[in-house]
Amino acid sequence: TLGLGALPLLTYLYLPLRARTHPAYNWGDPETLSAFYYHVTGRLFAPLMFHQKPEFVLDRLAAWSRNLPMEFSWLLVTAAAVGLALFWRQRADRPLALLLTWMFVADLGFVVNYAIYNGYIYFIPSYIVMGVCAGRGLLGLWATDHAPR
Repeated sequence: TLGLGALPLLTYLYLPLRARTHPAYNWGDPETLSAFYYHVTGRLFAPLMFHQKPEFVLDRLAAWSRNLPMEFSWLLVTAAAVGLALFWRQRADRPLALLLTWMFVADLGFVVNYAIYNGYIYFIPSYIVMGVCAGRGLLGLWATDHAPR
């Protein structure tokens, strides 16, 4: 499994091979080992990550909450909260609940600490998690409403 998971990383080997041909656009110029490492690890962006003042972080959290109504109705936000609670309630669903919670928290933690002009795009994974949870919440509400009596 680890081998299959690492297989896509082999595409990085193309970068130094292509850089040796000196193409017109050679971002990062990963021809040398140090330039390759610098490029692949994203060192260029390191100053933009996790070096923000608390005001910036709070502003990004506020931006996420301002964008939320454009992505979901408040009914779906409520359904997402219900869905996440339902995932946590069922013992068999707890690994999925943990994964979804981690994805949501990790995404928001990353985005609110990344000073990039189009950071709102990076909110998409949190919206996907909310969509999955909203689906589970709506399913749970449907099942209780239509349970046999």
